[in-house]
Amino acid sequence: MLTTTWLVPVARGDVAAYWRHEEGPAGTVVPDGDGAVLDSSGQGNHMRTFSSAAAPFTAASYVSSVSPLSLKSGLANNLALDFGPNPAEGIDDGGGKNDDNYTDSATAPITLKAFQAITVELAFNMNVVDGSYQSLFGRDGKPLGDDVGEVDSPVAPLQIKIRGDDFPNGVANQLFVEWIDGDGDI
Repeated sequence: MLTTTWLVPVARGDVAAYWRHEEGPAGTVVPDGDGAVLDSSGQGNHMRTFSSAAAPFTAASYVSSVSPLSLKSGLANNLALDFGPNPAEGIDDGGGKNDDNYTDSATAPITLKAFQAITVELAFNMNVVDGSYQSLFGRDGKPLGDDVGEVDSPVAPLQIKIRGDDFPNGVANQLFVEWIDGDGDI
């Protein structure tokens, strides 16, 4: 369950995006359309989901199961998002992993922002990791392999995830960060 996401460019200290996931109510899915998950930073980087009304039901469910620890911001933390196959409470979300909250490049300024450095703060609860991986935060795309002679890489430019396998050193369920920089280095 994801409760809070901050994205902060370190050099200036401005908050670029802050998704609190408090839109709720508990027991409902994130609705379709722009602005379904509000950006509390005031920067207009609202998120949306692909489909909450029809199969394949890619929307997460709002739940009231949150961390007992207070947020560093001091703000209330009443709801979280359940991306699992069966929500902890509320309506059936179609089963399967529901992993589809995203910013729209046509409407969210953050998709055009070039960061020199960032700070990402996540609050999450992984109740099941099924041997594969589950992304917590990332940027879609294929940064390498489109130019002649460039090594083809299917790896997205930024991924913060939990790996359910035991790569790279025999320890399962590791927090894993992959970031491809401007030179194509991982």
